[in-house]
Amino acid sequence: DYVDVYQLHNPSLDQCSSADLVDALNKFKKSGKCRWIGISTSTPDFKKFVEWNSFDIFQIPYSALQMENEDTMNTAANSGAGIIINGAVALGEPDIGKGSKLVWDNFEKYNLHEFLDTNETKTSFMLRFTLSNKNAHTAIVGTTNPEHLNMNIESVLKGPLDISLYNQVRKRIDSSFIG
Repeated sequence: DYVDVYQLHNPSLDQCSSADLVDALNKFKKSGKCRWIGISTSTPDFKKFVEWNSFDIFQIPYSALQMENEDTMNTAANSGAGIIINGAVALGEPDIGKGSKLVWDNFEKYNLHEFLDTNETKTSFMLRFTLSNKNAHTAIVGTTNPEHLNMNIESVLKGPLDISLYNQVRKRIDSSFIG
C-alpha cells in the first residue's frame, strides 16, 4: 500500500526547513509508502521551493486574472515537476461564485469579454484559458452547485482555447501589465 501524492498545504519556507519536513517526506518516499511529494504554495515562496528541487508536484494559483506565478510555474514544469492549478476560475464570478470583485474587475480592464464565444460565460473562458497553458497539467475546480459543475464539465469538453486566440489573450494581458 502507498499514497500517490503526499502534499504539504501552504507551509512557509521556515516551517519546511526548521521542522525538516522535506527530509521526512523524502524518507517516506524512499520507503515506498509515497510515490510523489508535493506542496501547495504561492508567491513569493513558490520560487524558492522550486529552487530547492525537492518537490515532484506544485499546487499553485493561476488564471488569466492571476498570472504572477507563471514564470516560476514554467520553470518548475520544464524541470519535470507536475503542476496542479487551483484558482483556475478565480473562485467564480462575483454574485455567481465566490470570486473577488477586485480580481474580476481585471476581466473588464483587459477587455477579455471580446474573446468570449457566443453564449460562453466568463468562468468558462477562464477555465479554458488556464487549460491552454501546456504547463498547467491539471486543475482543481471546486463547487457545491450542480449547475456550476455541469458548466465546468462543458467547458473542459469544449477544450482549450485555439492557440492563436490564446496568444491574442496573452498579448492583451501582457500589454496591460506593461502599460
